[in-house]
Amino acid sequence: MIHTDLFFSLPPNQLPSISLANSVTIDLPYVHFRRTPTEYILYIILDGVMYLTEEEMEYTLRPGDFILLDPSRCHFGREGSRCFYYYIHFTLPDIQEASYSLEEYGQILFRQRTQCAVPARDASPDSSPILLPKYFHLPEHSCTRLQHYAKNILLSFHNPIEFHEQTASCQLLSLFIMMHQHLTDRTLGKNEQASRTLSLEIIAYLKIYYPEKITGERLEHHFYKNFDYMNKTFKKAIGKTIFQWLNDYRISEAQKLLQSNLYTHKQIAENTGFSNEFYFSRVFKKLTGSTPSEYQKQFMH
Repeated sequence: MIHTDLFFSLPPNQLPSISLANSVTIDLPYVHFRRTPTEYILYIILDGVMYLTEEEMEYTLRPGDFILLDPSRCHFGREGSRCFYYYIHFTLPDIQEASYSLEEYGQILFRQRTQCAVPARDASPDSSPILLPKYFHLPEHSCTRLQHYAKNILLSFHNPIEFHEQTASCQLLSLFIMMHQHLTDRTLGKNEQASRTLSLEIIAYLKIYYPEKITGERLEHHFYKNFDYMNKTFKKAIGKTIFQWLNDYRISEAQKLLQSNLYTHKQIAENTGFSNEFYFSRVFKKLTGSTPSEYQKQFMH
């Protein structure tokens, strides 16, 4: 569950620099001291409760909660408690703050997820950021893996071996990506996102079985849904019908095989799900503007 409309946009191609990383247990009568940090701090609550205030916002943090404290805000404990948590202090030059409604956040996550489903030849360079809410909670079954990964960051950071700090930084970036992916899965899994989720499931199926013969009847049997409903839902979410998308993906995969110069056109047609070489050539010309032979000549040495 996301508890805030405040989000942080993190560049996926930059490594954070960790200055501190550890676990700690606080107990009564300890009260978290007041401070304005000079870097970002990630708290992952493992046990107990933490009563934390940042500026005017009061947080009651419990197991499974993640919160990202930032250098622009003062935070302090408003009362004593017992709490066991991980903390990671880091800097990241290009991190940015943004405000979204949960609906806007869901739309952004869906656009990012569907961008991954675009056939390679249609894809634009991916500049999507890692987008994390300031404060969110994950249920135990979702949280365990992330907590285990956070523990490995701590172990790597303190391991007296070469490149241990770089290893920990890579793991922290991976943790941010995993958080983003978990939140996307949960957000798109809501009832109001069911149709979008179905479209992504269809794409995942097509990317696995595209070399085989795929029919509307086969999709109905697999997804237990009427094909016309699936096709209408798919086009609304993705912008293409199921079989338009499938042909695009097949041609995208065929282009990779043509570039290798290792296969005949007949073999490529068979390996990408086309019924014969002539149909493959016709679809290829329609979607790319050139024949397979014309396209392949660009990669011959």
